[in-house]
Formats: sequence, C-alpha cells, structure tokens
Amino acid sequence: MLLKVDKIKVFYDKALILKEVSLEAGHGEIIALIGPNGAGKTTTLKTIAGLLKTSSGAIYLENKRIDHEPPYVRASMGIILVPEGRGLFPKMSVEENLEMGAFLRKDVDEIRKDLEFVYSLFPV
Repeated sequence: MLLKVDKIKVFYDKALILKEVSLEAGHGEIIALIGPNGAGKTTTLKTIAGLLKTSSGAIYLENKRIDHEPPYVRASMGIILVPEGRGLFPKMSVEENLEMGAFLRKDVDEIRKDLEFVYSLFPV
C-alpha cells in the first residue's frame, strides 16, 4: 500500500471535523474525494500533507508512519498539497510558481525537462 490513512480524527479548536476517516491508495491508483462543501475533503488533504495535526489515528506512506512528521519532511517524501484557485504565490509568475514545485530538487537538467513537458501540455 502506497498511502494509508487509518481512522484519523481532526479538530479545529474544540470542533470535531474528521471522525475516523480512513482511505487507502495503492501504487498507480487514483483516488477522488467527493462530497459537498464542509464534508472534510480539504481537511483530509491538509492533514495528509501535515498542515493539520491528527488527534488520533495514523497516516502511513509505504508502511512508514508519517503523521508525526512535519510538512517539509512529507514534501521531501512526495506528499504535497496543491491549493485550488489562486492559493499559490500570486505575485510570482507562472514559471516561478512551477519552479517552486521543484524547490527540494537538485537535478537541474531534469527540472528543466519537466518544465518543458509542462509547457508542452499547457502552451502559452
């Protein structure tokens, strides 16, 4: 199992927002969280990325427990949250925002290839 979320509970202050949420995603699988506004989709993703803390339950990546790891460690493991809408860096160019996605990478030539690939998908 690539990612396993096991009965996590998350509070905002004293309000219980997620109650024993569980999901699993295997290698090559695509998982969709679907539900109405306020159902906990974004809270679940923020918790997996480490932006919110669990009060109970566990999160595993490739069988390693990660729910106590800070967000920057999870990012180095490949877990990131891409905000919707204009939640990126609004004062930066599109290219600068894309380069931020490679902030932890050191493979300059591969980064350039990845940027060229993105530009081929989304030309000006």
